Amino acid sequence: MVHSYIVKKSGTQNVSQIISALKDHFPIIQDSREQGNYFYYDTFDWRLYKKGYHLYLTDQHLSLFNFKRNYIEIEEDLVTSVSKTLMLPAGSIQKQLIPLLDVRALILVATFKKISYSFRILNKDKKTIAYLKINQNKIKDGNRFIALDPCLEIRPLRGYTQSVSTIRKKISFYDLKVYHNDLIRMGLQVLGRIPADYSSKINIPLKPQLPAGQALRKIYRYLLQIMKKNENGIINDIDIEFLHDFRVSVRRTRSALGQIKNILDEDIVQKATKDFNYLGQSTNRLRDIDVYLLKEDQYKEMLSENRRDYLNPFFEDLKHQRKIENALVIKILKSVRYKRIINEWEFYLNARINAKNLTATEKKPIIIVARKVICERNQKVLEFGKNIVITSSDELLHQLRIAGKKLRYLLEFFNSLFPQTEMQILIKKLKQLQDNLGDYHDLAVHQEMLKKFEEQLTIKESGEKETILTLGILIRKLNEKQELVKKDFFETFRIYSAPEIQKIFHDLFYDSML
Repeated sequence: MVHSYIVKKSGTQNVSQIISALKDHFPIIQDSREQGNYFYYDTFDWRLYKKGYHLYLTDQHLSLFNFKRNYIEIEEDLVTSVSKTLMLPAGSIQKQLIPLLDVRALILVATFKKISYSFRILNKDKKTIAYLKINQNKIKDGNRFIALDPCLEIRPLRGYTQSVSTIRKKISFYDLKVYHNDLIRMGLQVLGRIPADYSSKINIPLKPQLPAGQALRKIYRYLLQIMKKNENGIINDIDIEFLHDFRVSVRRTRSALGQIKNILDEDIVQKATKDFNYLGQSTNRLRDIDVYLLKEDQYKEMLSENRRDYLNPFFEDLKHQRKIENALVIKILKSVRYKRIINEWEFYLNARINAKNLTATEKKPIIIVARKVICERNQKVLEFGKNIVITSSDELLHQLRIAGKKLRYLLEFFNSLFPQTEMQILIKKLKQLQDNLGDYHDLAVHQEMLKKFEEQLTIKESGEKETILTLGILIRKLNEKQELVKKDFFETFRIYSAPEIQKIFHDLFYDSML
């Protein structure tokens, strides 16, 4: 078993000092000295780190290190130039990580310069009782490297486990802290960061008696920061989730502006509503194309093998359109108008508030506001759903999808104000309803997209004729799937509207308003 420690002490610490202290008590032989640069990769939302992995590249190897269990799970030979993003080569690491990464790209999150010294510690009989390794690491910060506290590893040989405590005592004047093999955390702390410091999921701690005006500003600031953090990823087209997270925060902002009214300055709210509607509409087309392209394999699997290649013109056309739309979105994010929207909104949210000028609604406790808007939105969801059960109206399904999305946002905004067990039940049941409605909507939109492309084709060659026939087959299959999803709606809504679920709503929100 390896015992790992961080050597912490004011002043300069180096290998010679530590070894000198040990040499007063043990014979020590140096075995090796190794050094090199280590490049650590993860997704923007830290998917590998959250699962306990470090993925790093050296001059010779790509290694997947499990820092929770302290061992390298997979190591592959790989000679490649270092870049800001990493394409995984075919192999065991790719096979293990692809399901975890999904559509997210691997980006360079930290660069370390490592120097390792290995020693053997002997007893009086000149027998090796333990191996000692001292790591002196530096993390890159811009154009310079910053030294980290040395890390010390002691691995006793069998029969000499007691040597660990003996060795520790001999250097007890150093402050030894147990090291959990989390080099990323140790390095980023020096830079004033922590790993896993980004998530698109809502996590806004609110206190029940917090004035509504302050609470709303806190929610809007949180959403704005997510937008800003995703700007560069969109501009550099790193992966499609940057745009997705950006758009979700835009939608959440628009939803809050539209549902939680008469609290903030009305002129500001109207202007912000117009601005964020513009950002949402400006990015709609690019996101739609991204979703269509993700469906390529799924679409082709719905067809017989001899038909699949006839879909290629459709997807090639989408890729061409994506280049155009992507350039337009990048232009928007770099525009003066966009910077004005973000800066003015941020200035308003961060402006110092004069308590004397607050209105009665701004002073109202946020929990009262939260209960009211959640009750109103849940009633809308129930009304739409019950009418759909009677009429099977497609238009009402669309309206219910939007109402459900708005309710979901409210539950997320105010999640911290209510008991977590009950809130998670409500969010889970609502999400199941949303997934059903979202699938139905997506299938309808995808059929329309295929029909539009079909109408653009002119039968000049036999290939185009076959493409038109193939599109027709796919549209029919998507329509059949859409009908099955619609049938599932009734059971999904029955579960959501069930007395036991609605009782939770009443206990948390309705009864508290009486």
